[in-house]
Amino acid sequence: MKKNSYLLSCLAIAVSSACHAEVLTYPDPQGSSQSDFGGTGLLQMPNARIAPEGEFSVNYRDNDQYRFYSTSVALFPWLEGTIRYTDVRTRKYSQWEDFSGDQSYKDKSFDFKLRLWEEGYWLPQVAFGKRDIAGT
Repeated sequence: MKKNSYLLSCLAIAVSSACHAEVLTYPDPQGSSQSDFGGTGLLQMPNARIAPEGEFSVNYRDNDQYRFYSTSVALFPWLEGTIRYTDVRTRKYSQWEDFSGDQSYKDKSFDFKLRLWEEGYWLPQVAFGKRDIAGT
């Protein structure tokens, strides 16, 4: 019995040394992601980060209540703009059923974000922005 446990221990050590963890060779993604409404952010919350200068992105999001089409562009390292078109599926185009027909409510909007100062070691990045400037 003692011999079997010794062999089993040696086998476990040999197998565990062969199954060591590998270090990721892929770099972590740096930079900001696109939000659901277009522009940089996380999910439906904008953040102060701005996409790299010259980045142009086209976004499409679809769920039960909304359908979003958006285009974002970072014209300068301190300025980002977004144009968005939204199809609101839970609301008719008009309050009068005869006028609406099968059309759902549509919304067009424009967003911009202006960086006030960059992120530092001790200070967060701060930006001023406005959403839905030209909304319907």
